[in-house]
Order: sequence, then C-alpha cells, then structure tokens
Amino acid sequence: MDTQNTVTSLTAAATPAPNVTSINEPSSVISIGSSAMLTDLSIRVYSGRKKDKDATARLNSQNQASSNAALVTKRLLGHCPELVDIQKFAARVRNETHYALTLPWMDSGLRLIPTELYLEHKAKLDRHKVEFDGMVAKFLNIYSTAIAEARNQLGYLFNMDDYDSLERVANKFEFRAVWMMIPEPDGMSDDFRLRIGQQAADQLREHYTDAYDDAINQSMVSLWKRLHEALTNLSDKLDVDGVAAGKRIHASKVDALHDLIDMLKALNVAQDPQLEAMRIKLSQALRGVTPEALKEDDAFAAHTKTVLDDAIKSLPSLDI
Repeated sequence: MDTQNTVTSLTAAATPAPNVTSINEPSSVISIGSSAMLTDLSIRVYSGRKKDKDATARLNSQNQASSNAALVTKRLLGHCPELVDIQKFAARVRNETHYALTLPWMDSGLRLIPTELYLEHKAKLDRHKVEFDGMVAKFLNIYSTAIAEARNQLGYLFNMDDYDSLERVANKFEFRAVWMMIPEPDGMSDDFRLRIGQQAADQLREHYTDAYDDAINQSMVSLWKRLHEALTNLSDKLDVDGVAAGKRIHASKVDALHDLIDMLKALNVAQDPQLEAMRIKLSQALRGVTPEALKEDDAFAAHTKTVLDDAIKSLPSLDI
C-alpha cells in the first residue's frame, strides 16, 4: 500500500506559523460577543456512598492504628449496575460532548462555546437528557430491590438507617444545561454608571476588561494544550520503524485528533492567526492518516510520526 505521499510534510504545508515562546498578549483585540457565548452544564448523580464511623474505628483499632489512619466508605447498594451506568454516562456526557465542544471560562464552571457549535451542543445535550432521565427512572424502579440485595453484599456493614427515601434519592439526580450571552466590558448601562459614579464605573470597567482578556487568553491556552495532548497521544504510539513495539493504534486516538482539527476553526473564537495556520497545516499534512494505514505501512507510520513531532515542536510554549 503506497501511502507515503498521502501525508504532506508539515513544514511544506501552507505558510509557517511563528514559533512563539508563550501566549501572553490579550486575545480580545476584537470582541468575541458575536462569535461565542457561555454555557453551564450541571449533572448531579446519587453517589450511593457513605462513611461508616463504627467500621472505621474497628478497622483502626484492629490494626493498632491511629483513629484517622484509615477510613471505611461503604457502597450502600454494593455493585448496582443501574447506578454505575448512570455515573459512567454522566462522565461521558461531560467529557465527550460538553468539554469537547467548549473551552474554560474564568475558572468559574462556566464554559465558552462558539456560536457556530451552539446548535450541535444543545441538540446533543437535549438527547443526553432524555437518555439520562430514562436511566434514572429505571434505577428508581429497582431502588428498593437494590437495598434488599445490598443486605447480602454488605453483611455486617449493612445499616437500614443509611438509606434515604425514594423521594430524597430522586432529588439527588439532575441534568440541567443553560446558555447565556457574554457580558462585554463596554456593556455597562448609563443607569448603572449613575448609581455607582463615573470613577467607580471606570475602575470596574478596567477590572472587568483585564479579567475578560485573561479569560479569553486562558481559553485559547486550553485549546493549544488540547491540541498538544492529541498530537502527543498519537505520536507516542509511533517510532522511526512504524508502530512502536508493544503499542496499539486505537481508532479513538486517531479520530480524536481528526475531530479536534475539524473543530479548531470554530473553537478559535479569538481568531488567533497562529492557530488557524496550524489548523490548515495539520488538515493537509494528516490527510489519509487512519489506523489501518498506520498499521499496514511502516514507512507511512514513521513519516506520520515525523509530521506529528514537527507540529508539536512548533506549538507555543505553554508550560506543558
């Protein structure tokens, strides 16, 4: 299989991006208010866990240990597949949908989402909520049965007083997503200025502008780090002889890199020209890279590693 020419050398693709040492300039030379919005996803799941003070005391005493040396935490329902499925599903929604389509914003729990990805984000979360609600309903239907089965699994650790009512357990589940516009530094109303005074308003605007610029900058740093991680994850599977010995090429690693490259244009809300140049280069350089091609052609795999490593070296220094 002649795939060597399918991958274009990174250094020959498009115009080279400058190899900067850090990202420290504010990204908000232009407003992102029309290109992005904020979103918050709250998923709460009943943990089904509880600390057991009596069992903790016994364990430490039996081992002649101090009272805080060990801690016993019980799984109240033992191994309950219905609850485990909900917990795993919640993690997948956060990682594979919410985090994948968004960027961090001010370390507040809010995420920055490009307006171009809003409809996709909302449609996916709407579908996930329907699935989540169905899984919760299934779990609540077997809750009393799960308690009875837990009696056998927990043995002397079982205590009926540990268990909440069905209604209280139901209230510990939540799936809620909201979207909102980004407050702009110059969006302060005249009425607000009059209420706090012009000097205070100017100070507040300056403070928020700095925070706004820093938030955008940190969002872009996060995106560069995601790209670094995706490139490194695939590069580490390859060496000069092809697929590295003892390593397996998982389709998920290859797909994750292609998916991220495809989304870079939308996620680049600050319109960073260096990131756009890198997107164009990688789109061209990695065309034709598939798990099958990497496994079947050692020379192609080795050349792909060179392309990936060249890309990694040309990324900004982000203290990774």
